[in-house]
Amino acid sequence: MSNVGVADLDAKIFAGMMRSGLADDAAYTEGTGSPMPCRVIVKRDTQIIGEYGQVVGERTTVSFLRAEVPTPKRSATVTVGTDSWTLESKQHEDESVSEWIVNG
Repeated sequence: MSNVGVADLDAKIFAGMMRSGLADDAAYTEGTGSPMPCRVIVKRDTQIIGEYGQVVGERTTVSFLRAEVPTPKRSATVTVGTDSWTLESKQHEDESVSEWIVNG
């Protein structure tokens, strides 16, 4: 599948998740810039598994479509309704989706 095909598939997946309430409308903001509307998938309380299979913590991640937020930046904020998070570190990124560990 080409990169265009992957991006198209991911966009369709996000649209389906929006319709079923598993993704949200959000605003992405860098520094003092203007908020950029986008869609995100928020995974709350994802368990972090340690070396021996034990749960060592929990984290929240936010995934963006890169067609909507091409180059997310560390310390930018994402707001969904009344919830707001700061991008801390990139967890995964491919040609169409960028997933970030967030705090806040």
